[in-house]
Amino acid sequence: MTNRSGVMEQGSPSSGSVSGGTSGLTSGTPFGSSLSQFVTIKLDGTNFLLWKSIVVPAIQGFDLDGHLFGSLEIPEKFLTDGLPNPEYKIWFSRDRFLLGWLINAMMPDTAMQIIGNTPKQTAHELWKEIETYFGSNNRVHVQSLKKALHTTRKGAMKMKEYLSKMKCISDNLAIAGSGVNTDDLISSVLIGLDREYLPITTFLQGRCDLQWQELHSTLIGFEETLDRYNENTLVLQDSPSVNAAEIKTSNTKSNIQNWNSNGNRANIGFERSW
Repeated sequence: MTNRSGVMEQGSPSSGSVSGGTSGLTSGTPFGSSLSQFVTIKLDGTNFLLWKSIVVPAIQGFDLDGHLFGSLEIPEKFLTDGLPNPEYKIWFSRDRFLLGWLINAMMPDTAMQIIGNTPKQTAHELWKEIETYFGSNNRVHVQSLKKALHTTRKGAMKMKEYLSKMKCISDNLAIAGSGVNTDDLISSVLIGLDREYLPITTFLQGRCDLQWQELHSTLIGFEETLDRYNENTLVLQDSPSVNAAEIKTSNTKSNIQNWNSNGNRANIGFERSW
C-alpha cells in the first residue's frame, strides 16, 4: 500500500493484494491487543453510531477496511498449478481474525441477535448484517427517544435529576444521528415543569439567546428558593405561637423581581399574610 507521499509502506497490502504486512496479523495476539486498546466499548442496542465511529477508524488504521467493506478482492484459494495460494492464506487469516474481533466487540445478547443461527463466513458479511440490523432498529429507537423528550415531566424528580434525564435523551438522539438543537431541548424542558415554575418558565420563554448551562443554573436556583419557601411555611404551621387557622398561604404565590437580561438569579420574594 502506498502512503500519501506515494511511498510504498512496508507491512501494508496494496488494494489488489494481501501479500506483505503479516507480522503480528497471522499470529493474532499483538494485533488484537493493539486494536482492543482503541475500542474500549462494546456494541449494544443503544450505541451503534458511537461504536461505529470508533471501530471504523481503528480498523482503517490497521489497514483492514478492505475486509470490512468488501472492497478487497478475495484471492483464489489455489494457484494454477493446484498448490495453495499463500495470498489467500494471508487474506483468510486476517479476515477470520477481524470477524472474531467484531463479534467480541459486541455484547453477547447483541451478537446473538445479529448472528442468529447462521454464522457469517467473512468480516464483510457480518458488517453488512450489523448495518442492516441497526439501520431498521435505529429508526424505532429514534422515535422512542423523541417521544420521551416530548412527554417527560419533572413530577417528583429533583430539578437536577430532571435536567440530567432530558439532557441524556438529547445526547442519545445525537448519538443515534438525530440531534436536537438547544432551543428545542430547552422548550421541551420548560413544557415539562409544574405550575409552580410558571413565573420562571414565562421569563425564560421570552429569552432568545438562552443556553443550556444558563437554563440549568437558573432552574436549580429557582428550585432552591421554592424549597426554602416551603420549609418556612411548614415551620410557621408547626409553631405553637401562631394560630394555624390564621395562616393564609397561596400555592407558591411568588413575586419574581430583578431577573436581569443575563438570566442571573436575583432576589425572589414571596408574599405571605397572617
